Amino acid sequence: MQRDGDESVSINLFCEETLLQAGRIDEAYEKYGTQAPLHGTYLNIYRGICKKYPTIDKKEILLDCMNRTIDKGSWFAAAKSAGFLDIALECAQASGANPDTLLRACRDFARKDVEFSLKVGIRGILKLLTETFYEEVMPFEIDVAYDDVEKIAAECNRREQFKAQLGREVMRQARLCKPQAKRGSYEKIGSRVSVPDRGQCPAQKGRDDNDTKTRSIAR
Repeated sequence: MQRDGDESVSINLFCEETLLQAGRIDEAYEKYGTQAPLHGTYLNIYRGICKKYPTIDKKEILLDCMNRTIDKGSWFAAAKSAGFLDIALECAQASGANPDTLLRACRDFARKDVEFSLKVGIRGILKLLTETFYEEVMPFEIDVAYDDVEKIAAECNRREQFKAQLGREVMRQARLCKPQAKRGSYEKIGSRVSVPDRGQCPAQKGRDDNDTKTRSIAR
């Protein structure tokens, strides 16, 4: 999904409105329905499209928006708010998902859907550990995130399940750990979920062995 300039947006809106007034709803949607303006959150964009095209399935609109966007994770809030939690989980695992949004959703769904809550909470922790943002993630932020999700898991008698799942994910994504800035946080989280061989961040070990660069994703 591309965010066009003001002039292009004005032309597209005129063409779209012309087609809608002519009753050519499907054609209007296909050509202009999921083109995003320069401003507005993805959630508001999604709601605006649904309001303009009430006859088109809301799930179809969401999937169309995601398929036309590089960072599918940006649609997490839209999917969550629309009640499509399966799609929201898909967004949570994709690039573009904001860890703060994921951790807030974890808290919000703690009593409504604990399975969803813990999955997005774990994903939020992992993103803090492995991705790079414009604002540096401080170690205490990772600790707070872990404590919050662990508390939710404990209240639902799923603490050990949470630790096991996070431990598996930490080991699986260890190569993405930012060795210099987050090695201490990785090792601390690893010790709390019983990750083996935590004396050295696997990402650092891999860098020493292969001199490879870790992936960075800007929010």
